[in-house]
Amino acid sequence: MADTPITTSAFNDGYIAEQFEAFRADPTSVDESWRQFFRLASQFALGAAVATTPGDGDPELPRIAA
Repeated sequence: MADTPITTSAFNDGYIAEQFEAFRADPTSVDESWRQFFRLASQFALGAAVATTPGDGDPELPRIAA
């Protein structure tokens, strides 16, 4: 068997997706540990998107108007 942790295997994808959909519909419908996981994952994803916006990290880079 591969050295991939079981938490990242495709086997769990369906279960995690179900938990996430339940969380999106009603956060109180999932265990507190899942609520924390999804909140942190969302913050991380949003932070990564903000951190990689061109021109935000380096004042020497020119900004391009949208």
